[in-house]
Amino acid sequence: MKTKKTIILIAIMLLVVLNIVIGIIYNNTKKVGNNPITINLENISNTGLTMVLKNHTTNKYLYGDIYEIDRKEDNNWIPVHTIETCAFAPIGRELKPKKKVSEEINWEACKGKLPPGQYRITKDFRSTAFNSNQKEREERIVSVEFTI
Repeated sequence: MKTKKTIILIAIMLLVVLNIVIGIIYNNTKKVGNNPITINLENISNTGLTMVLKNHTTNKYLYGDIYEIDRKEDNNWIPVHTIETCAFAPIGRELKPKKKVSEEINWEACKGKLPPGQYRITKDFRSTAFNSNQKEREERIVSVEFTI
């Protein structure tokens, strides 16, 4: 039992370090609206869904396993609690220009089974190229609402 806790703590520490490193690499990130990256949701259940990501641009974007889920309560978006022992693998994926990919999301281990309600899921994408002034990379944040 102690070994399992130690492994979980080490994994969390590695994720924190990785997050810091990514923050340093992308410290000149620009957030851009009017997203030409779209997400369509399929197979929605209280334990997960399928995200179909489509890049409508000529740029490559990187993204990972990390996502956020919020629940709508009294017209406010409230983050869904993440279980403390949950960790996302530090995997980088590439969303190629004019392509689409499907991602299976199973949040039961990290968020539990979600009760009926209105939700939104949010993902973050970063371009692999600098913008015209060569100082910033574009960041695209895409949210999609869904109902359970």
